[in-house]
Amino acid sequence: MKFKNYLSTLETRSLNLVSGGLLLLIIALIITNGLVPEIKEYQSVVKAKTLLERNTVHHSNLDNKIKLQKLSVEQLKKSIHGEMMDVPDQYIESYVIGLLQKISWANKVDIGSIQPVPWRTMKTYRELVFEVEFSGDYFDLYRLINNMASEMGFIVIKNMEIVSQVEKPKILVMKMTIASYRAKG
Repeated sequence: MKFKNYLSTLETRSLNLVSGGLLLLIIALIITNGLVPEIKEYQSVVKAKTLLERNTVHHSNLDNKIKLQKLSVEQLKKSIHGEMMDVPDQYIESYVIGLLQKISWANKVDIGSIQPVPWRTMKTYRELVFEVEFSGDYFDLYRLINNMASEMGFIVIKNMEIVSQVEKPKILVMKMTIASYRAKG
């Protein structure tokens, strides 16, 4: 009863303000409890969608990068091992000897001897050593070394000695120790 008496004493304007405030309060509660969570969920879905779209683009770029890296690894293996990469172990000696013979003929250099030493196993690779003796004039031997470097990128010259022949002073004898390497396994 007191509340009815209190309401009757209020002016219409005050009553309108109180009822408008209550109405705004109810609307604010509905928006806060009903719409705000839906808006936040919508924003999180939109954010997740953009992240997924970005990841699919990034994923395709990543696939391309992986393919490029695999190609560069294969090219690196090819440059380290040369054509020898596909040669089975039992044929490597003959392959290297044949290649040395071809290079020496192209440079007008004679091969005195080629002596392969059996495989030596290291931690992660195996080493095949050749003791080779060439004879020819200085410029032919120089070209031979350059051609060996370009055509046989998979070998290392471990030791080299050049001496002059007594009976033919313009002919030099070059003794080399070269090594070919292959990954273990």
